[in-house]
Amino acid sequence: MIFGDEQDPELWQELEIRKLYAVLLATPDHSGSVLATRLLRELGFDGPINALIRHEEEGQQLVNAGVTTISLSMAQAGTELANASIRANLNHE
Repeated sequence: MIFGDEQDPELWQELEIRKLYAVLLATPDHSGSVLATRLLRELGFDGPINALIRHEEEGQQLVNAGVTTISLSMAQAGTELANASIRANLNHE
């Protein structure tokens, strides 16, 4: 696992694209995620790029840049909270 800041030039200088299996973008900066996706694709990375987004309208721009899958964090958090509540209620009966 490599953890890095997409705005850090050293990350891009030292990154060995051939050794990457998948990429997860979890940055609060939407434009940084778009830039990182474009750079990865330009550098020849053809594996999956997954992005965590805060707002639904950010998704299409990332897909257009080359992201494979997107996850809307608040929607998934809400789903997980609902499922946890249901499980807790079922265990309580």
